[in-house]
Amino acid sequence: MTATLPTRWSVDPHVVADGLDERGMICLEQAVSPEWLADAAAEVAQYLRVHGERFHLVPRTPGDTECPTIDAVAHDPDTLRFLTDIVRTRLPERAADPRTFRPRLRVVAGPVGGTDAFSFHYDAEAVTLVVPIILPDSPRGRAGELVGQFNKRPFRRSVLANLFDKLIGLSAFYRWLLLRNDRARTTTAEWQVGNAYLFWGYRSLHGLSPVEPGAVRATLVMHFGLPHGSNRVLAAAAGLRHAISPGPRQQAELE
Repeated sequence: MTATLPTRWSVDPHVVADGLDERGMICLEQAVSPEWLADAAAEVAQYLRVHGERFHLVPRTPGDTECPTIDAVAHDPDTLRFLTDIVRTRLPERAADPRTFRPRLRVVAGPVGGTDAFSFHYDAEAVTLVVPIILPDSPRGRAGELVGQFNKRPFRRSVLANLFDKLIGLSAFYRWLLLRNDRARTTTAEWQVGNAYLFWGYRSLHGLSPVEPGAVRATLVMHFGLPHGSNRVLAAAAGLRHAISPGPRQQAELE
């Protein structure tokens, strides 16, 4: 499923975009060092000791000193430059506004495990870059694998068409149909720590499989590029979605 390319952000963005179009996902092998992984995993462990073993979705903002190793990648200017160059290969310049960059630490831990399993959605942002930090050693289907229909839709010209796609993708009935009837047409991503993974989050209907209770899954997730810019309709829909259903399914946003 994945097209494998050599390390970190030194890859030609046009090659990346072509690979995303053709294969759905790109793997950047050995994007982070074993030393970075060990320090990042230690930061996750410390974060859980301080904040509790449960679901966390934490924005990584400049000046936050709690996870400096993780933030070294999230706030590296080369990371934003890399994503900007990719977005510019497919979308107008306005979509690559640096203010749309959204890095977050996502952690699932504790006795309950993931409570947002199979919350299929389209990302608001064009491209999604994920750096796995800790992946559970759990049976397939219980380790929080990314599951989706990659490149299911194009970049929409219409905001209303985009919103309609999102509403359908978020519905419980559609999720039931997808899991029951379309399993053969969904793809499960097999990830490894040390690598980084890219996909068109905007174009791909995706979610995560459950995480086994007691396991820990931690990823640095970076979204970038708004195909529709700062649109008031989408912003209002996002606010309504959070007001109606706040909580762990924050990743399934309507903005």
